[in-house]
Amino acid sequence: MAQGAMIPLVIAILTQLCKYISQSFAYSFSFQAVNETMHPKHTLPLVFGTFFLNTVVPSLNLAGTTLVVDDARRREPGKATSAALLMQITVDSAFATIMIIGFSILALTVGLSPIWLLFGLVVIVLVGAMISVMVLGHKNPDLVVRILIPIARFINKVLVRLHKDPMAPWVEKTVKSFSSAAKLIVQNPKTTLKAWGCSLIASCCELSAFCLVGYAFGVAVPESLVCGYVVATLFAMVSFTPQGVGVVEA
Repeated sequence: MAQGAMIPLVIAILTQLCKYISQSFAYSFSFQAVNETMHPKHTLPLVFGTFFLNTVVPSLNLAGTTLVVDDARRREPGKATSAALLMQITVDSAFATIMIIGFSILALTVGLSPIWLLFGLVVIVLVGAMISVMVLGHKNPDLVVRILIPIARFINKVLVRLHKDPMAPWVEKTVKSFSSAAKLIVQNPKTTLKAWGCSLIASCCELSAFCLVGYAFGVAVPESLVCGYVVATLFAMVSFTPQGVGVVEA
């Protein structure tokens, strides 16, 4: 840090903090979309908690979602799950927007590596899968029930073998709540768009922080900075080690 320019590094730290604040508003709007109230000052600790879980658990940035659902357990579980899923969709789709722009810059300048394109497709498929789950819960909740009942039975069998009490029936109630929440999201497109907008701002803030750090150490080529951020984030998401170990990615 002593070798770099101090002012861009300080601004980068402040910009990264702005990312977390934007994400806290995205969480708030995600819960608002399912008629649940969570103030941004209450969702900010969730942002740091989910970031921590996503860092230490290689899970395509999905591990932190469980923290949101657990925190909202006092509410309807289906609504909490829908809000958490919506939040993750906005986060990944916002990054996918920047990724597509970054890859387009790469393709038009130095060329696009097939490996990077493959990692990019993983993100697109992930976003598509989460949207499909939301649509399925809205259009065909009975099918979701049929899918989850065998899973619930398996969990109870495992609990019994471990000499634990089986879980109370939860599938029908949760899916009904999830379905109603999915319908609320469809009925609140403006609030959903606000959540996505906040997630896009958060991704732009993180990109800006990355570029500022690069600028502080003499890297001033916009294409390299944008594409470097995209590739680094992709590797962090799909790495089998927590957030990557650096050597492997290099």
